[in-house]
Amino acid sequence: MTRIKSLLAVLLLLAGINASAQNPKFYIYLCFGQSNMEGNARFEPQDTANIDPRFQVLQAVNCPDLNR
Repeated sequence: MTRIKSLLAVLLLLAGINASAQNPKFYIYLCFGQSNMEGNARFEPQDTANIDPRFQVLQAVNCPDLNR
């Protein structure tokens, strides 16, 4: 009886391998900066042109004065 349960468990695990297959064309790029990239410089027009809308920015501080 335990042999049948073990065989059934192995078959279920093998069946689940294909169900959780990832898309091979899915990439995540993490862009980390140093403290000198914290945002003390002014934005230039080239910095905001042709940016992919899927690019997300997370910041740890508020930037109330973006028109410096």
